[in-house]
Order: sequence, then structure tokens, then C-alpha cells
Amino acid sequence: MWTLIFTICFKALQTEVPVVVGTSYPDVGPIFGQILQTYGNSIGNIVPAAYDSVTAVLTNGKSTPMAQVEARILIALIWFVWLMNQYVNLIIMLNFLVAVITDVYMDVAENQESIIYKHKAALNHELFMINKFFGWTAEFKVLVFSNDKDENVNADKEWADFVDTIKQFSLEQS
Repeated sequence: MWTLIFTICFKALQTEVPVVVGTSYPDVGPIFGQILQTYGNSIGNIVPAAYDSVTAVLTNGKSTPMAQVEARILIALIWFVWLMNQYVNLIIMLNFLVAVITDVYMDVAENQESIIYKHKAALNHELFMINKFFGWTAEFKVLVFSNDKDENVNADKEWADFVDTIKQFSLEQS
């Protein structure tokens, strides 16, 4: 939307699509070329506006003093609109950047505890591998069950029955 607004402003101020290697648009019309140039400026391919027809009035010895004043005012307006275009694009891109950073921060904040446990598990695994390499590991026959600490009391009875069943089975096996 802002690209079209600034394109209309540039066309009203009699700017041309600058002829720079790799950025000119020879196969499109002047209006679509100006839209592409304004869009290119918004995504980082920054090229200042070209106003050769306006500078021709200044270099023409036959132009009136009023025409020269108008040309200078037009050049000032072109640069003002170009700088406003860059400023609006900066604000929009910074808003996108803030949104992405906020999203990543929220993801990390939500998953921080699980990330900490993953790192602890990786450290435990590294220690186990070092101990295994040096032959410092012992064989363990341990079975660990856990449940959420926030579960209700009714689940405790069910959990106790489950643990008793496992204990009985393990005693029968040994």
C-alpha cells in the first residue's frame, strides 16, 4: 500500500526510474518501473530517485528564474518524499523485526524448562560415556517411575496399586 502511495508521489514529482546497472527495468512501462523501483527501495535495494528532467531546467541557460526556483523546490520535495519513503520502510521493517524477536522470545520462555532438562540430560549422557570409556560404570538394575506432582489424590491410590504390582512382579523374577 505504501509502495503505491510513494510511487504516485514520485510520479507526481516527475522522477524517473534511475538507470543503474542491475536495477533498471527497460522492458516495463514507466509507471510499473517506478512501482518496481519504489518496491526495490523498500526491500533494501536502495537507489536514490532520478530527476534528470528537473535538473535539465537548472542547467538550461534559457530557463526563467521562476522556473529555476520551481525546479529547486521540486528537487527538495523529491528528496523529502524519498527520505519519507525510507523512513516509513524503516518503521515497517523494524516492526517486523520486533514481532519476530518477540515470537522467538515467547517460544524460548515457554520451553525454557524443557530446554534446561534437555541440556542436563545431554550432560548426563556425556558423563556416562566418559565413565563407560574408562570402565567406571557399574551395572544397575533400577526401575524408576514418576508422576506429575500436581495430580489429584485419587490418582495416588491407582499409582500405589500399580507400583505394588510392579514390586510383586520384580520380586517373583528375582
